[in-house]
Formats: sequence, structure tokens, C-alpha cells
Amino acid sequence: MFVGDDLGWRDTGPYGNAAVSTPTIDRLARSGLTVERAFGTTPQCSPSRISILTGRYAHAVRAEDLHTPLPAAERLLPSYLQARGYFTGHMAKTHYGANGERQFPWYSAAIAEAFPAFLDSAGARPFFLWIGFHDPHRPYEHDLPRPHAPARVALPPYLADTPETRTDLARYYDETCGAIL
Repeated sequence: MFVGDDLGWRDTGPYGNAAVSTPTIDRLARSGLTVERAFGTTPQCSPSRISILTGRYAHAVRAEDLHTPLPAAERLLPSYLQARGYFTGHMAKTHYGANGERQFPWYSAAIAEAFPAFLDSAGARPFFLWIGFHDPHRPYEHDLPRPHAPARVALPPYLADTPETRTDLARYYDETCGAIL
């Protein structure tokens, strides 16, 4: 499961954004799963992750505020999968709190370079891997050397078409190497 905070469905090629180059995401979508009818239960990053992993609204598990740890009595998806023989792990961004983090037996702050070690640990078992990307989460931790031209940004209909909005969204992507992700 790939989760990019502040990345909306309209921000990638598989969902129709022709102004953004997302070749890796496009390739994954062609050979994997895309979702046409889904929604986020909350507009905040850590409560959204808690909601996805519990299958419940963040406020229903008392984790509706940013970085609120998962209460001790709550279970996440990986604990249910482990009971069915899956090996589970997570990479990069977490913010589930101690109870949530211990429900994944494997963790790495790194992503691509750690993936072979995750597969080795899984062995022949089926696996579930959660990857929480830091980009394009706001505030941006770095400035891109060649962001998209603001005039080329495809704005969703619910945002104001202003120079400030276009400049902000143009910082998501680098024209040379494609999406930050």
C-alpha cells in the first residue's frame, strides 16, 4: 500500500493529470490495482493513516488529532493479516504511536534500498507492506530545481485559479525527473 500525504487522486497520470509526469505510478497502475470509488475519511495525514489501517473513522478510535497515538486496545490491519499467515512491514512515515508501530514486525526508514531486506524477511509467505511517503507532504522540505511551469498546472475545480495556487502546486513536481514520488 503506497500512501502519499497531500497527494490527491487528480495529481497523477493514471487518474487523468496529463500535465504531470508520473511514469512509475503509471506503470504500477497498468499492472496493478486502481480504485475508482474511494474517499479519505479525514483531511489530515496521521488520522487518515489510522483510519485506513483500522477501517474506522479516526474519531471512532480516538485518534482524530495529528500524531495522536493509536489507543492500546485498537488493532490495525497488519495484526489481522498476520493471523492469516502474512508477513507485514512498514516503511518511512508512521505516526501510529507505540501500539500501532508494534503491530508491524518489520520497519525501515528507508524505502527502495530496504525493499530487498523486507522480501528476504517475508520469505515464501504472502506479505503486506505499507509505505508512507513524506513527499509531497506540506510544508515542502526542499525546493525543486525545475518545478513545473505554473501555467501548465492542471487545477482541480475546487481550487481558486490564482498565481499563488498555481505556484504552490507547481512545486509538487520536477519536469526533468517527473513526480517527487
